[in-house]
Amino acid sequence: MNREQFSEMTTKQKLKWFFDYYGLTVVISVICICVACVFIKPIFWPEKIDDICVLIYSDNVSKEQCIEYEKEIESTTGKTVSVQVYNVSDPYGSQALAAKIGCDVVDLVIASKNEMELMSESGYLLSYGIIEGSSMYMGIPCSSRKSEALEETVKYFNGIFGN
Repeated sequence: MNREQFSEMTTKQKLKWFFDYYGLTVVISVICICVACVFIKPIFWPEKIDDICVLIYSDNVSKEQCIEYEKEIESTTGKTVSVQVYNVSDPYGSQALAAKIGCDVVDLVIASKNEMELMSESGYLLSYGIIEGSSMYMGIPCSSRKSEALEETVKYFNGIFGN
């Protein structure tokens, strides 16, 4: 097609011609750019990790309680805190817990004795012990970020679950 024929076309015809010849290339380019952005964004602008990450594996704790724990620990330590609960009775709870433990930074784990023994045997935990006055155990993973805030968090949970 020459310039003269192209200039005589209506806007609708020009758009149709453009998409007939370049449409697939444009669509593939846009998809590639979007996919690249999805993978590149976390490298240059990663999400901020909380200062303390606590995982609880129990049916006795609700998500609402976790929100309260976060607020109280943050007000005590002045650090950002993430407290997440995974329910034992949830069929996907143990899988979600395993995925979280395997992929993210975790500073403190609270679970039953059986779970703590499994985590300890696999080399995940640095140490663990019973929370006095409770049937729950608290463990510190090998990859835990040791800090004063973590010590305060351990004391906090000993007070909460120990009563």
